[in-house]
Amino acid sequence: DLLGKFTPITAGFKLDLSELSKRGLDWDDYIPDDLNKIWLNNFEVIKKLGQVKFKRAVVPVDAVNLDIETIEMADASQSLACSSVYVRFKRKSGEFSCQLIFSRSKIIPKNMTIPRAELFAALLNATTGHVVYTALREYIKTRIHLTDSQIVLFWINNTTSQMKQWVRNRVIEINRLTSRENWFYIETANMMADLGTRKGAEIVDISANSSWCNGLDWAKTDKECFPIRSVNDIKLTI
Repeated sequence: DLLGKFTPITAGFKLDLSELSKRGLDWDDYIPDDLNKIWLNNFEVIKKLGQVKFKRAVVPVDAVNLDIETIEMADASQSLACSSVYVRFKRKSGEFSCQLIFSRSKIIPKNMTIPRAELFAALLNATTGHVVYTALREYIKTRIHLTDSQIVLFWINNTTSQMKQWVRNRVIEINRLTSRENWFYIETANMMADLGTRKGAEIVDISANSSWCNGLDWAKTDKECFPIRSVNDIKLTI
């Protein structure tokens, strides 16, 4: 799954594989009884994934031109981080197309706080988006990066306050790969990458007609209508 079409499902496999590795098993050892049912189900899902079909073309037939706008986002839970990159093309109707082009997931290191997990996801957002930008640089005209953590948004935009080294190192890397003015806050309900941050996604959730593959309705409107806020739009309380 080189493009990450199955990421919400394979992310769950990563958690199960991680649990197996913690048991210190050898290659020839049987899967422990308490995990046997989980892996039988995983293998059944893998068989079914082989029958799933996707639309490979990302340029709609009624595209005005080949100018690309990307929506790059990432989300995190206590266990998983998921990043997804969507490409948009202006259509002759005035609306926009939206389609997933690349996605990745990573397991969150143990005992990490939620704000740090969200920063971990933001770095995954930056590196995943950079892969797409490197491949399609001549076509990409605008990019936006989305996080559902206001703390992370302020970390990325911080230029005055001293930060702890772990946070500072990741903020530096994020700003190396992206422009801080392209980062925005979005609520979790509108965060498409949220699907890959928890186990339980089903095949219907990642099918060719799903929101995972085609984005939510807001992603097909003008940018001015996006449910996003910049760091300057967010007012800090006392």
